[in-house]
Amino acid sequence: MSDEQTANDKALDINKLIDKPLNELTEEEAAFVIDYKAAIKARDDAYMQRQTELREHMQELAAIHGEMAAKAEAQLEALTAHAIEAYKVASNG
Repeated sequence: MSDEQTANDKALDINKLIDKPLNELTEEEAAFVIDYKAAIKARDDAYMQRQTELREHMQELAAIHGEMAAKAEAQLEALTAHAIEAYKVASNG
């Protein structure tokens, strides 16, 4: 058996350890599983934080776009009213 195979055999495999109760694991294996679960939780928490921030930014953008649409609609209404008034003046004149 080569040194590489021995190292691989000794390497901890999370797939074999994750479902075992902690009291059945050695200290090293238990620490490995706990660290793995903590890393997964930290990853998931960071993901949720990014998603929350993204949702907040999207809501801000939606509000800004709503304001811009309202301004554009008001400008369009004013332009339409002006065009109608100009048409009336030109038709009567």
